Parts: sequence; structure tokens; C-alpha cells
Amino acid sequence: MQRYNRDIRRILVTVVIIAALLASIVLIAAIFSEQPQIVDDEPKDYVHWTGLPTAPLTIIIDSGSQGTQIVGNLEFGFLNDTIDFPMGVFTERLQIHNGFNKTDAVGIGYDELKYYSFAYLGETRLYDDWENRTASASASSGSVEWDSDSKFGMHIGYIRESDLNNLTMAGFILEFHTLKVYFKDGTNFACGPTTLALGVNFTLVDDEWIIEYIFEASSMDDLQFGTDSVTIQFTQVIQSADDDSIDTNTPSIEERMMILPITAIPFILGTIILSVIYVVSRQQSLE
Repeated sequence: MQRYNRDIRRILVTVVIIAALLASIVLIAAIFSEQPQIVDDEPKDYVHWTGLPTAPLTIIIDSGSQGTQIVGNLEFGFLNDTIDFPMGVFTERLQIHNGFNKTDAVGIGYDELKYYSFAYLGETRLYDDWENRTASASASSGSVEWDSDSKFGMHIGYIRESDLNNLTMAGFILEFHTLKVYFKDGTNFACGPTTLALGVNFTLVDDEWIIEYIFEASSMDDLQFGTDSVTIQFTQVIQSADDDSIDTNTPSIEERMMILPITAIPFILGTIILSVIYVVSRQQSLE
């Protein structure tokens, strides 16, 4: 009988240790994956130089009660090219959240996108495309140009290293002509004003860079400018989808992987305890 009690105690101690180890491992993994770090694999050439100012800007396309929302983050700054320091912008991948039972949005595009830049050394104009609205570069498109799997960058200008000590003002502007949202079923709809210009002006004042955002639109209907953002209300009716799931590029893979282990803890512990009770009962009946 004493030997039997010792065996029971050893089994129970083993169960407690195993259960504690399992719970600790899962909880530690959950803590580390709570805020997963996303590695930016943007090409090295698109890293903005920290010796000059940068400015973020967010584009939000919101369908309201339909539930679909598209968020695009941009950063304006100077490209460190060792010889030249052209100013420009690069984007992050789109964050797309599709509404319940709505056709998935896959990205955004435009009829035309124009790029403008300017730079001044003191009172002397180095170049200024924005003043007379002559674009430095432009691109036409009739398809998705920005989605949750892609990002892009554009930098223009010829600011030399020797110009940096005299640089007092510089800016970069994107001008969208007929911004469009593209959907999984092949349809697309224009959103916002016909012409939308978004940019930034860096001005040096008393050895400090001041950031001034540039917002211009052909119409303010369904459009709202924030401090460093623009929100476009998408008013077109999004077609219903056959599925009942919400396709989104968030949460991250790491977060989704941890949902099952955390919720499975009670099941794992219950299974172990029931197994032990079953083994002990079998041994007791045999004896």
C-alpha cells in the first residue's frame, strides 16, 4: 500500500511539473509574440538619411459602415546616395481591412501620378518644379500600383554634399489624378477628388527644420486633411461577396499562431489529468 501511495505521489508531481512547464513555455512565447517586430525589407537605396529631416504622411480610404478600409503610410525625406541627396518619398505596404461579406479590395491605382520637388540655398533657387507646376516625373497607369505586397519609392533632385550647409528649404509633392480602388472581382472605382496633391516642405529656421505639409485638392467633397494625414471617404457601394469571412493582412502570422496554443492550455491540462486518473484507476483495479 505504501509503495502504491509513493507511485501516486510521483505521478502527481510529474503531472504538475509537466503542466507548469507547458504553461510557462506557452505564456513566454505569447509575451514575445504580442507585439511582433516587422522587418522592413525596403531596398537599402530607399533608406532616408538621418542627417536631414523626414516626415510621415498617412493616406486613409474609408468606406464607412461598409467596413472596408485602406491605410497607406509614406515617409518623405532625403536619399543618402553618398554624392547626391535627392528628396523624395517611399511607401510601406498597404494595410487593407475588408468589410464583412464585401468583395475584397486588393489595392489602389491612378490614371496619372506626377512628382514635383524644390530646393533653395538661402534665397537662391536651386530648382523648383512646384512653382510653375512642371512635373519632374510622371507615370500613367490603369491597374493596381500599390497593394499589401508591394511598396515603392521616388527621389528627385541634385542636392550636392557641398549644398547642404546652405540648404534652407526643400520639398516634395505627389499629385494623384483620379485615385482608384481596385477589387478582387476586377472592378475599380475612382475615389476622392479628381486631383489630389500631397507633400511636405522642410524649412530651416534658426538651425531647426520646420515641417509644413502641402495639401491641395480639386474638391473637398468626401475629403478631410489632418495634421499629417488625409482621409478619403469611399462612397461607392462595394459589391457583396459569397463568403462570410473578412480578408485582412492583419494580424501578423506570429499573432495568429499564438491563438491556438493559449486557448489550448485548459484542454492540454485536462487531458493530462484525465489520463493520470485513468492510469491510476487501472492500476488500483489490477491490484
